[in-house]
Amino acid sequence: MSKQQVHNIKLCISASQIKSGKSGLYAVVYLKDEVDSQYSHIQGKTEVIKNTLNPSWLEKVYMDYHLGSPERVNIKIFNERKKKNKLDEEICSVFFEIGAILGSSGNVKARNISNGGCVFVHAVKVQTSQFGELYLHLLGFDLKKNGFFEPDAFFEISRLDRGVTGEFSTPVARSAHCLSNSNPRWKALTIDVNALCDGNKDNPIVIDVYGYRRSGKHYFLGNHKTNVNKLLAANHKTNVNKLLRASKRDTLDLCIEHKKKGSIFVFEAKINILDRPCFLDYLSGGMEIKALFAIDFTGSNGHPRDPKSLHYALGDSSLKGNDYQKAISAIGEIIVKYDSDKKFPVFGFGARYENIIRHCFQVGYESEVFGVGGILDAYRSMFQSPIILSNETSYHHCIAVASRKAKVAQDIRQCYSVLIILTAGDLKNDTKTKESLLFAKESPLSIIIIGIGNQNFEPILQLMTFCVENDLRVTFVPFHQHLYSKQSLTNKALENVPSEIVNYFYSRGRMPNSPEALENVDIVPDEQDEDEFESDIYNPFSYLQKGSRLMRKSILRYSCRDIE
Repeated sequence: MSKQQVHNIKLCISASQIKSGKSGLYAVVYLKDEVDSQYSHIQGKTEVIKNTLNPSWLEKVYMDYHLGSPERVNIKIFNERKKKNKLDEEICSVFFEIGAILGSSGNVKARNISNGGCVFVHAVKVQTSQFGELYLHLLGFDLKKNGFFEPDAFFEISRLDRGVTGEFSTPVARSAHCLSNSNPRWKALTIDVNALCDGNKDNPIVIDVYGYRRSGKHYFLGNHKTNVNKLLAANHKTNVNKLLRASKRDTLDLCIEHKKKGSIFVFEAKINILDRPCFLDYLSGGMEIKALFAIDFTGSNGHPRDPKSLHYALGDSSLKGNDYQKAISAIGEIIVKYDSDKKFPVFGFGARYENIIRHCFQVGYESEVFGVGGILDAYRSMFQSPIILSNETSYHHCIAVASRKAKVAQDIRQCYSVLIILTAGDLKNDTKTKESLLFAKESPLSIIIIGIGNQNFEPILQLMTFCVENDLRVTFVPFHQHLYSKQSLTNKALENVPSEIVNYFYSRGRMPNSPEALENVDIVPDEQDEDEFESDIYNPFSYLQKGSRLMRKSILRYSCRDIE
């Protein structure tokens, strides 16, 4: 699985109709300090602009961004005072969510100032120089035997850096080993040039060749110091059958203490310049992320009125909610920022209605609910319906419905969907689940499974092995491992989503749309301080929509029936 990708962005700040003198205005961006939890860490500061109430600062503020971290910034605008004994006058203080800025049209947000005026922030990806990838295909000749046996040779390529104690090497790439061959023909490697030499192709690197041992105690066969430019110059792509007749000038000597112990031949070396978009490119082009939630209502959770139940403590304002509510809040608060209408389908699975076990039914009174609060309200409402918790856990139907919804959303505009499954983990119908996951592979859909409670998650772990083997976009996160850190949970749950989005669209030739010009964006300042496949989703609230108030009251008295 990929690590959470960090992007560098710059914040372009401007303001209009500032209620202040014109002596000189500047802006300061603060981040929350990890020690005192106050917005006291200065991330950056703009230049001072004089004689205007509508400043547009040229100095940008730079910061890191990744999807799983709900980064909030505090922007303060000051009026510079020339007198040494007086502090600069604070004009206003406003807060912005970076995710909300990137998820908005044109990647720009505005906030009204309480005493008049408005602050605008435009987030822009910092363009990094593209050094490309080194495609390197090496062959070995006359490698030293291990006694009577030819070596199982492999090579490792490392960058060379200088530190306080002298020169040291950092491995960057390693080949597979070739069995019992003194003249190995290794498979080609693709190596990031920036990681190998910081983009400077004259920086020193070293190629070390080893004999493989299963114990991990590999034995040294020699090395060769070089650089990327020399490898490119040594490129001799030719007929492989003629390589054994290669002259000495065509090979690179492998040495141990300056004594030749074999050689390597550069069959092919070339730089491939990357033209691959990143996650921010798709966001800047207006891509939306649609979230869908699926909640486990099986008996493995326990009866909701039992204090030991995973569904216990619903609606108790004195508590912070159960683990289902905490997980929904944490992930929902981040992903809602990338959805323009902020409406979410919420499904349930594992309950019995009308004497039938339903593997996908509507949660709440509406087919889509608004915001994170709507999801939590819909979840609580399920215990006011005649729900019977069954003993069969399967989310294959929810995956199939989410997959079809994701395809429909993508047909309308560039859109990617994320299905968040919250489950106690007692998975059944493993075969159907695998079939639905394979079906979902062709949809613009990532699946995040959040394991609630301390039950045995072995069935899900076995399912994850299947997902890895089939390159499926599925992530599993046990909630109890992140119980005391909301950010830790969201980082882990969402860490693969940016790369999965890019890989899905790029592999299908779908590039990001062009960013919308700011002059065409309708920016509505915020004040300071959510169809087509519903027919196969059971709606347990249909009787409420048609029945009388008396009928609704009688239903509530018999709600949340015993576990099957």
